[in-house]
Amino acid sequence: MAVNKNFVVKNGLEVDTDLIFADASTNKVGIGSTIPASMLDVKGGIAVTDINASGVGTIVTLRSTTGIITTIDAVSVQATNLIITGVSSGITLGTLDELNVSGVTSTGSLQVVGTGNMPVGIITNAQGTNLNYAGIGTLATNVIFTKDASGIGATIGAAVGIVTYYGDGVNLLNTGGGIGVGSTGGIVGYGFTTLNFIGAGNTFKTDGTSIDISISGGGGSGSVSISSEAPADPSSGDLWYSTEYGRTFVWFDEETLGIGNTSVWVDSAPFNMGGKFVSKYGDNVYGAIGYTGGTTSQASIYYTSDPNTGIYFPSTDHVGVVAGGTASLVVNPNGISVTGIITGNGSGLTGVASTDNINTGTSATFTSNVNVTGVTTLGASNSAALKVVGMSTFQNDIIVSGSTAGVTSITWDASNDKLLFNDDVTAAFGNGSDLSVHHGGTASYLTNSTGYLFLQSNSLALRSVAGENYIVCASNGDVSLYYDNVKRIETASDDEGGGVIVTGKIVGTAATVGGGVTINNTGIDAGIAAGIVTAYQFWGDGSNITGIAAGGSGEFNTSISGATQYDVTTSMATAYTANASSDHRTIVHSIHICNISASEASISGEIQASFSFAHTIPVPAGSAVELLKQPKVLGPSETIELQSDTASALEATIIVEYKEDTDFWDAQLDLTSAATMTDIYTSTTNPSVVQSILLANDDGTNDVKARVAWTDGSNNIQSYLCYDMIIPADATVELCEKPKYLAAGYKLRGYANQADRLEITASGKQITS
Repeated sequence: MAVNKNFVVKNGLEVDTDLIFADASTNKVGIGSTIPASMLDVKGGIAVTDINASGVGTIVTLRSTTGIITTIDAVSVQATNLIITGVSSGITLGTLDELNVSGVTSTGSLQVVGTGNMPVGIITNAQGTNLNYAGIGTLATNVIFTKDASGIGATIGAAVGIVTYYGDGVNLLNTGGGIGVGSTGGIVGYGFTTLNFIGAGNTFKTDGTSIDISISGGGGSGSVSISSEAPADPSSGDLWYSTEYGRTFVWFDEETLGIGNTSVWVDSAPFNMGGKFVSKYGDNVYGAIGYTGGTTSQASIYYTSDPNTGIYFPSTDHVGVVAGGTASLVVNPNGISVTGIITGNGSGLTGVASTDNINTGTSATFTSNVNVTGVTTLGASNSAALKVVGMSTFQNDIIVSGSTAGVTSITWDASNDKLLFNDDVTAAFGNGSDLSVHHGGTASYLTNSTGYLFLQSNSLALRSVAGENYIVCASNGDVSLYYDNVKRIETASDDEGGGVIVTGKIVGTAATVGGGVTINNTGIDAGIAAGIVTAYQFWGDGSNITGIAAGGSGEFNTSISGATQYDVTTSMATAYTANASSDHRTIVHSIHICNISASEASISGEIQASFSFAHTIPVPAGSAVELLKQPKVLGPSETIELQSDTASALEATIIVEYKEDTDFWDAQLDLTSAATMTDIYTSTTNPSVVQSILLANDDGTNDVKARVAWTDGSNNIQSYLCYDMIIPADATVELCEKPKYLAAGYKLRGYANQADRLEITASGKQITS
């Protein structure tokens, strides 16, 4: 039936028997099928020039004997056997049970899960969990084996054939123990750098206990053995692997080589120690061994389990010994430096020449004897010193040099038992060199600059070099003076009348002492029994006359120089002014007050217009009062002031003594602060006699408590002269009924419990001779 235009099938259509069948109820068409399962269900072969299928299509066999299928566009292609011949480019395949590609195929990525066999072809980059190469495989670049999850890495089995490694092995990892040689019995050992058998005739044989290696060609021969003991009767060049030390040794025979007569096993790889300690490799080890420098905490060569004890190299050309982390000894090009104590008797120290030096930057301590033979020089400069604790014995001469280089100052002459001081060399004693002895070339000097110079002896004599006496002193006896070795003066005992005994006469500028007493206008000629000497007049102030009290005879002081009368007025006015010369002092012995009126009157007095020595003391009518119990001292132009409460009632007589002597002193203190110990006077250079300490209360109403003490220079109280003594209002008290002594540097100090009530005046004399 020929149809030239469209037709519509509503119920169904069947062409021939099962050739074309259309089912309108299911909208399916079958070719060769009356029960179409799909919209187009074809049973049998289809020959087409172009096919375009959408959705899922199942093609049992797609075969093309000729021609080119340019494009297969499908979501999924599944095939039991897919054969592609010719050139295929850009093929993307999913999961395949088997893929056979013949010809040249170029693909971006081929991922195989499971086992994939590639009989022929070139694979640029193959990655997978299991690659099985059959036959000979040529790898153009690198083969990278990545360890699996268990960390094992790549395993090359026994049936893989020959595997050849190229290069220096720098890319081989985890080979710290070395590249080993193994067999079915396990690893034989480590230590091989290169093991290369090339050419016919080279064999490697092992029977489980020993290994024999035969090498043909190469210009030499030798045997190789493996055992715990060295082989007997080895030949030069033999190799022995020690199972005890895990090392390979070479038999080194100097006789065979014609260079010596020694034969030893030599370590073939001395620098690959493998972390082991060497104990013994035979009698000797030959060859240079290099070590790292090390530190004091990690020595380069050390004992087992004690890394901070051994030998290390602190710097270039230096070798050190460290013990317990401390560098005890360092050997350097200039000698040896030692830290700590060197113990020993020194018997092995030899070869020290006279030009050699033993230097130390710190003190050297010798705990036992030090014996020095010959001439010894201590120190190269003036700052050097020898300090010896304990007993030292010096033999032969000792020479001490002074400040001038090469010039001897002191010499101990052992042959004459003399200590010799050269000219102008001083022997000094004391912290400040207070005592010194020296000879100046023409004279000798014994000098003492502090305190007394005591020469103590039971018998003492000063003599000339020839033995003539100058002075002879006897213990508990006389002292004699000599002229030309003849006694002229000697001290006499009490039995001899005391004094001195003169042999010959005494000649002076104004008198000659003989057997009688002669007084004339030229002086005095007195004998031993002269008795009382009466002079017409004494010249001077009498200060050079000794042995009499107060310049006179007790109460009768003939040194009193003057008297002054004064009518006391009602104002505090000057009654007396002392000598103005700075070389003079005026001693006031008496201030006598007499009442010439019919009524009682009071008297007050001051020294220097400020310091009270009397305050409103009542003087009854017809009576008199002595204001001073002890003398006072006035300095140049100092004054005494007097005042009465009644005019023309009181008359004063002031008795004074002039002294051309500045050792007399006076001191005054007005206590203006309460309860404060204050200086009155300090006897600075010399000791003093304190003649008067007068306390006066110039408060007309209130009493005051007084303290006076003598102290040392640091104000430490030695003793009180009065303590909280009550001085009534307007009263005066003289503390010194008798003189007091004040040592050099000591003080008088005063105290009052109330301010502005108590005034203190003191006077005395320094003891200068």
